Formats: sequence, C-alpha cells, structure tokens
Amino acid sequence: VVDLGSGLVRNTLLDEDGKIVVVMEGDSATSQIIIKRITQVGLLDNTFGIAGSVSIAFAAEASPVAPALAISPEGKIAVGGSYALSGLSIRYGYIYVLTEDGSLDTEFDDDGSLLFVSGGAQYEVAALAYDEDESLFVSGTLGGTKGDIYVYAPNGTLDSSFDDSTI
Repeated sequence: VVDLGSGLVRNTLLDEDGKIVVVMEGDSATSQIIIKRITQVGLLDNTFGIAGSVSIAFAAEASPVAPALAISPEGKIAVGGSYALSGLSIRYGYIYVLTEDGSLDTEFDDDGSLLFVSGGAQYEVAALAYDEDESLFVSGTLGGTKGDIYVYAPNGTLDSSFDDSTI
C-alpha cells in the first residue's frame, strides 16, 4: 500500500517505464492539484518534482478538479480539468504539461499551461490523449452542453487543420 497523503485521487496511469502517475485534488483547505509518480516498487519517485510530488496552486478558493491525465511517448505528463473562482458558478478549463522531471514544460505554450477563459462561457477539460507525434488531443464541454475536441501541437499551438471539415 502506498500512502499518497490527503486529497482525492482522480486519475492514474502507467508510464512506459512502469511508473505510476497519479493526479489528485488537494484537500478542501487547499486550491491545488497534485501529481505524484511512484516507482515500480511502490516508492515515491525522487527524480520527479520534490520527493516524487508536484503541486500546482490555483487562486484561493478556486476549487480545481483534475479528471484528465495523459502521458506522451516522450514521457511528458499532461493534466487537465477545470476550476471556479470563489462566488462564481462558471468553470474555466486548464491544461498543464510537465516534463519527465516534473517541471513545467516551457516548450508548451511558453509556460507549460493553457487556460480556457472564454467571455463568460464555461469550459471543462474532460479527457486528454497524446498521439505518436506528441500532439495533445483535448476533449471537453463548452457551456455545459456542447462537446468539443481540440488538437494542440507539441509547442501548445492549436492545430487549425483539425476541424469539422476533416471528419
């Protein structure tokens, strides 16, 4: 049994080396998501983040949820979900991309993150997947009723060649 500490586990994947990657939501007192990597023998992987753990903080009382997790062929870790600022009912989507050592991938949109803030429209990232070319597929819901899929190049730019006319 591996003790992951407090928080809610939302997703778990195995990387190509057999390490376990877990994404968690922080406890109710924190506005953060936590990504942990565990070795094949059940120990926190000290080569990832600080003592096997990376925390991504949001604004106070942001209430982040983190259901989406993907690992690229090169070992990058993408985590996505949504958050709502205190007192607002609109949820905003986010994606963070980490390198193999747990640092933000500054090659992805210059800072390792994308935020979906769209003029009052709600967006929630539901699932992530990588293809063999390191493109990141993002599916989610816009406005609570309309599903979308976006494709981002490894540098975080939107792939405009992927649209309804190609389906």
